[in-house]
Amino acid sequence: GDEGCNVCRALHHPASLNSQIPYLPVRTIFKEEMSSYWVVRCPNCREFTYTDKYGKWKLCPVCGEVISLSEVPVYLEVNDFSEAEELIGAVHRYLSHTGRIDLHPEEVKLIREKYMEWLSSA
Repeated sequence: GDEGCNVCRALHHPASLNSQIPYLPVRTIFKEEMSSYWVVRCPNCREFTYTDKYGKWKLCPVCGEVISLSEVPVYLEVNDFSEAEELIGAVHRYLSHTGRIDLHPEEVKLIREKYMEWLSSA
């Protein structure tokens, strides 16, 4: 079930379940010094991946696409690669549960808010 998935729990509310708003590329609003990694999505194969936020390019580990980090939306900024991997897995599970291929802007915002809550309670 969804009990173990923080992303599913965070996003399991009526406003996000049936929204028809398309994904809009947005950058995160976190302070620069807080985060070291960006969670991004390959524009070619749509696989989520993470990268050091100071880089300019990322090679997609699935399809080999060279991802220009200045041209892709950043879904989330995180402190370390293990958090990025955990969140990517959680987003994959959420999208699988909902049968969708991407998150809506409200969901991206909600994940960012919940991530900040998880950080402050850790």
